[in-house]
Amino acid sequence: MRDAGRCPRSREGVADLSHHEESVVTATRSACSTPDGPVHADDLRRLDDVTEIDALFDELHRQVKFRARVVSPGESDFAAPAGSARIQYQTLVRRHEMATFSQRNTQPGEFRVREHLPFRMVHVDDRIAAVSVAGRSTDSTFVIRSPLLLGLLAEWFDLLWSAPGTTAPAGTPSATLTSNQRQVLGLLQAHGDETIARLLGISATTVRRHVKAIYEKFGVNNRFAAGVAAAKLGWL
Repeated sequence: MRDAGRCPRSREGVADLSHHEESVVTATRSACSTPDGPVHADDLRRLDDVTEIDALFDELHRQVKFRARVVSPGESDFAAPAGSARIQYQTLVRRHEMATFSQRNTQPGEFRVREHLPFRMVHVDDRIAAVSVAGRSTDSTFVIRSPLLLGLLAEWFDLLWSAPGTTAPAGTPSATLTSNQRQVLGLLQAHGDETIARLLGISATTVRRHVKAIYEKFGVNNRFAAGVAAAKLGWL
């Protein structure tokens, strides 16, 4: 189990990624079936009911406080919770899901695309995750609280996010605005630069640099116009 949890450090090579994906799935299933393994029974729960599984994924999105790693969100339609401008959302979408995902355009944060993703996942605040094998409705979903498995899943996601074959489609949030710029954008209409700096824990100079970049990418020259442009894209 612990060997399976060692993540490859190189960010290159499809073979390494494929091996690590297999390790993630194997480690999770092994933990479920090994009562004396390193994962405590209370840290891993199995769900088989489809309705309960869908409700779980929705509920986890509402629980996010600071970071969500999402893989293959499927048909779920997630509304951003209050204070979402300060939350880091990252979503990986399978290429054939792109059309449906883009039409909904309600998922906050950044998203990127890959041809293949081995399972569906919502990983919340490094404290809880739900994982089910993508495209296999008969497979169970695992509710994970084990630090060992959460760390394995988080490192796999972060590796995949910047890996070869992961792309940010033109015209999407991840292609046009960085995560920090999205946070600033979310606060731009209600707060001045100094207040935004205090809320985000950065300098006012950095805020002004982000604001300038936002204006340039939207082709506008003031806060109001930036807000209008962002609203048209469904970002606010």
